[in-house]
Amino acid sequence: MRSVVLREFGGPDALRCEDVPTPIPAPGEVLMRVHAVSVNRTLDLKVREDGGGYGVVLPMILGVDPSGVVTAAGEGVTQPQRGARVAILPMVGCGDCPSCLARGETSCRQLRIIGLHRWGGYAEYMVVPARNTFVIPEGLSFAEATVISRHFPMAFGEARTVQLQADEWALVMGAAGALGSCLVQIARMTGAHVIAGAGSDERVAAARSFGADFGVNYRQEDLAKAVMQMTEGRGVDVVFENIGDPTLWPGVFDCLAAGGRLVTVGAHGGGMVTLDVRRLYTRRLQIMSGIGAERREDVERSLRLAAAGQIRLHINRIMQLREAAAAHRLRRLGHFGFNLSQLQEGVRFYTELLGFRITDELDLSKLPGVPPALARLPDPRVVFTSHGSDHHALLLAPKSLGSMMGDDAGSPDITVNQITWQVGTLEEVVNAYQFLKERGIKIRRVGRDMPGSNWHVYFCDPDGHTIELYYGIEQVGWTRHSKPMDMYYRRFDEAPSLPQMSETMEIEDALRKGIAITSGYRPKEDLPSTYNVGGVLLPRPFKVTRIGPVGLFVADVDRAEAFYTELLGFVKTEDVPFKGRRCVFLRSGTEHHSIGLFPRELRPELELSAHTTCMTFGLEVGSYEQLRSAVQFFTKKGSRVLDRIPPELYPGIDYAAHVQDPDGHCLQLYYYMEQVGWDGKPRPQELRRTVQAAWPEVLEPLSDTYVDQTFQGPLG
Repeated sequence: MRSVVLREFGGPDALRCEDVPTPIPAPGEVLMRVHAVSVNRTLDLKVREDGGGYGVVLPMILGVDPSGVVTAAGEGVTQPQRGARVAILPMVGCGDCPSCLARGETSCRQLRIIGLHRWGGYAEYMVVPARNTFVIPEGLSFAEATVISRHFPMAFGEARTVQLQADEWALVMGAAGALGSCLVQIARMTGAHVIAGAGSDERVAAARSFGADFGVNYRQEDLAKAVMQMTEGRGVDVVFENIGDPTLWPGVFDCLAAGGRLVTVGAHGGGMVTLDVRRLYTRRLQIMSGIGAERREDVERSLRLAAAGQIRLHINRIMQLREAAAAHRLRRLGHFGFNLSQLQEGVRFYTELLGFRITDELDLSKLPGVPPALARLPDPRVVFTSHGSDHHALLLAPKSLGSMMGDDAGSPDITVNQITWQVGTLEEVVNAYQFLKERGIKIRRVGRDMPGSNWHVYFCDPDGHTIELYYGIEQVGWTRHSKPMDMYYRRFDEAPSLPQMSETMEIEDALRKGIAITSGYRPKEDLPSTYNVGGVLLPRPFKVTRIGPVGLFVADVDRAEAFYTELLGFVKTEDVPFKGRRCVFLRSGTEHHSIGLFPRELRPELELSAHTTCMTFGLEVGSYEQLRSAVQFFTKKGSRVLDRIPPELYPGIDYAAHVQDPDGHCLQLYYYMEQVGWDGKPRPQELRRTVQAAWPEVLEPLSDTYVDQTFQGPLG
């Protein structure tokens, strides 16, 4: 049978479609052909990354909540019958221990969970104890049954744990999520007054649509203050807190009325929180776990209520089994771009001071059929620059052009014109285009760019930043000649058919057409080379060897994290709480992070420029010695060197300097990035190098100091 097998922890690549033997049901078990299974943030994505602390033994087939059709039965099974449509309860107990006998199998001391401790539903077939199956009522699809049987029984169990009563006040955190939306509905069915807490105005509105009486955006508002106003200073009797975010927890705890109860079954927001013990005992508060509180009758009741239309559910999207590992794999940050209000000053800064060289200049006013508004721009150039052999690593354009092109349509403070991630093949670009379209993602453009020759698909993240996935960027060789404009006939404005001719075939085709292939743009590099950088004379005392990571200010960290992890396949390395807010660091490879997501509220607190959502753009240099020299160089040149970004906001990087470009963008210069090994875990904080206020002259190397970069080609 076909299945998706996890043989090592890691990113989406760790999930592999394989043929494995179809299981045979043991006595008391049934064989089920799987028709639907959900993707859970904690029990699938987190477990895939690092096991999630559940004692998962590999290899494993994930999928805790499948539904399907019974096709065979083991010895002693009379129900369900062959052909029955069934959902399951994933908790499998022994049935004999005191906990099972007193409170049911979900409280078993030897509890095993399908999809974590025995193979689950990411497969064509699976075996499950017959006593863990439930017949799906007519009128419910398999997808609906899967979602209902996963979260509604848990919600009923949580409500039972805290003994929620009619006319009590209940606060549901994460109220627009899968479990949260179930809790909102069950609390309303109980007759409670429900306050929905969510991380954006859109999610608050979604939670209100499930029946909440009130809503609060806990990322924008003072949660405790808002709840006290809604309850006329009383507070709530019950909090359903399934996030465990250390930045939210104090406000959540302050919402409880005297004698209030808090129940939790989740910690995806971090899990380590501070507790006001004095408030706990003086106000007679209770904190409870809701794990294992669901019962068999909760599954039956949930399915029955759904079939009767008395509870609602939301299914984000439905994918095929083969899509479980997504349609594309990000290899690296390929290039990046700024829209500048001072283009000429910016070009000088990035070329003369930072060492990027111009590989092409595109004068938009000279293009045929250009709109008159573009032709009238004071400086209609798009400037392509690079630090290595890629045609471009940094693209600079006038801000007025970016506005015309819609780069800042999401927000006027978006000055990033592209964040570009390389995938492995042209086929992946085409697959990504289809993958994104099927999921309702608006495509800005697809085809092939010239200059640069990279095949691409462009779209936006939730905040409006333009994202590009690309393959096959032009490589500029030792003569420094870029591809000539006469070869731009291979430009595409639509998704290409496959296969396409190779780059070698394109060159041969151009030669047959009589094109002078060395007639393209070649930069003039005439700055005096006076600095000895590792035995090579360069115009500055350092060499940029890699671009990234990118730091972004976002409106909703949770929403942005979901986009980059669930849609693009980034892996979360760690959360960092800072001044009561959560910052998230994600990676696409072995580097500690490729992108950092920071709440917009931090921007004024860090005194960074309000004109841009780019918190930092990383530039790695060749060594710690070069980093020290770069600080002296920029200080001498009169550039603004910042000291206001604390090291806890760039974990995985120890010593770093921050310099502003003429527009006010903050550039992060560093020499080293921590590497994440086979176990998927970052270096513990206590084993990281401590950053001293007075930088030492030399540093002792770490185990991965010489692992994080290999710069291809000469320094200059």
